Amino acid sequence: MSQEEINSSSAPAGKKKSRGCLKFFILLILLVLGGCWLFSFCFYDGTVRSPQEAVQKAQTSVRSMVEQLVASSTLQGKSVNQSGRMVEMYSLYEKDFVVEYEYTTSWMFSRKRIKITQPYRVRYGIDTTMADLQCEWKEGSDVIKVGNLKPCVISCERFGLQLLEEEEGMWNKIHPDERALAQNQIEVQAREDAAADPAAMYLTEMRFVELLNREAARQQSATRYSLVPRN
Repeated sequence: MSQEEINSSSAPAGKKKSRGCLKFFILLILLVLGGCWLFSFCFYDGTVRSPQEAVQKAQTSVRSMVEQLVASSTLQGKSVNQSGRMVEMYSLYEKDFVVEYEYTTSWMFSRKRIKITQPYRVRYGIDTTMADLQCEWKEGSDVIKVGNLKPCVISCERFGLQLLEEEEGMWNKIHPDERALAQNQIEVQAREDAAADPAAMYLTEMRFVELLNREAARQQSATRYSLVPRN
């Protein structure tokens, strides 16, 4: 057999071999792609695909947890007026403190003074409708950060003995209406002082997060909760 005949017979065999490898490679790619699609179809667990979806999923998780806590009576609610709307608040932290209020006025060099000292017990809570709830969560993480809980004063109740001091001038006497006004003003001041206490507000938020984590542990959930760092 001549050299030309040998070359001509080996060329088609080489082409057939290369085509067979190409077909095998394409088939392998199709099998891999099909396997990935089948895995995602069978085992996809609803993992979110975008940051916005992650936030929505985290918010749903927190609201669901709160609903369970309310249903189990772990949280005791009370309707209060907040910013002109009645909302259901849940007591999470309480604090005792003493408020002082002083009313002084003079007329014709005659001075009168009313001073009231009263202990108060303040209860703080949050609106569990979670209307303004903010969440931060990254896909694959076990930690959901919660923020914008807006804790507020639920109740401000007097307890213990009230200390009342009065001074009257010779012709500048204290009227009963002034005593009533002083009593009203110390109530207002007590609520204002309580609402302006950043430590109490922070501890209220921390108690809420602790409650979520205890419930998650009870349910044997891997999810954990923390507060969004403050600016």
